[in-house]
Amino acid sequence: MNDKPTLTLNPGEDALDLNSLMDLYTSLTGKKPSPAELEEVRAMLDHTKAEDAAKAKP
Repeated sequence: MNDKPTLTLNPGEDALDLNSLMDLYTSLTGKKPSPAELEEVRAMLDHTKAEDAAKAKP
């Protein structure tokens, strides 16, 4: 039996979303992320999504 947490991606959904990352963090560490950690991850996600959008433009 594999007890390692997995992140399941559903077609048509963002691969990177805050709720999925929070769930993964909680399952890996056994604790919820702090507000400061959440804000840091949110900023990184926003930056990554902006970069991806810029790359997708012709």
